Amino acid sequence: MSNLIVRSITGALFVAALIGAILWDPIAVAAVFGLFMLLGVDEFARLVNQHTSYSMQRGFAVTIAVLAFAGFTAVLLGELDGTYLFLLFPLALVSLVSSLFRKSTTALQDTGLLFFSWLYILVPFLMILHLAFIVKNPWEFVGMFVLIWSNDTFAYVCGRLFGRTKLFERISPKKTWEGTIGGIVFALIAGWCWATWVSELNEPYLFWLIVAPFIALGAIFGDLFESQLKRQIGVKDSGNILPGHGGILDRFDAALMAIPFFYGFWMVCC
Repeated sequence: MSNLIVRSITGALFVAALIGAILWDPIAVAAVFGLFMLLGVDEFARLVNQHTSYSMQRGFAVTIAVLAFAGFTAVLLGELDGTYLFLLFPLALVSLVSSLFRKSTTALQDTGLLFFSWLYILVPFLMILHLAFIVKNPWEFVGMFVLIWSNDTFAYVCGRLFGRTKLFERISPKKTWEGTIGGIVFALIAGWCWATWVSELNEPYLFWLIVAPFIALGAIFGDLFESQLKRQIGVKDSGNILPGHGGILDRFDAALMAIPFFYGFWMVCC
């Protein structure tokens, strides 16, 4: 089976899992995205441990992330008092204490990478989880991913057709300004279409046309950041769990930085 066919099948199944969970039920979102979050944190820790001189506490990173995600889910379902989540803060600080007993010259950097994995991966997934419970029309939620995917797709297409001027050649040699601008323009078009066909907001055009370029910029920076991460570590893909696409971080690279933009605007405007 050719790589294109494998890539297409994997991509279709990935999109179906995401959209299916969003349209089905918030609990389905918690299950599907919780799994992706767990795999993403574990993947990041594995990359650090296998390809750098640093040493993350892989099991601890995943444990705290899962406890935070599961606890937040329980709070949103009304099964747990939200104040109990504050117990995660002293639990997370155990890593700082443990660094004192590790005979390593990189103990401080190791701990910094541990906390970074939660900020970079866990926090955006917690935002997704919260949106699943507060957005009344799930198609509004789907719209966020439509904008991200529109930017990614048309940035690639426009870059291939018109790309001449390099964007960040040091980090990602194939990305161009023409492709970047094309991605933002088509994200705006996708936002306008979504406001026309789906949105039930009081001022749909204003919201989607404002949020679209910010989501596009977040997606661009997220893509570039992961490219920089892989380049510095010295790997082509973050993993191989998704045939034809690489790892979880390869699929969520754009979303991890685009989600906070959408979440912030949604919380303020809606």
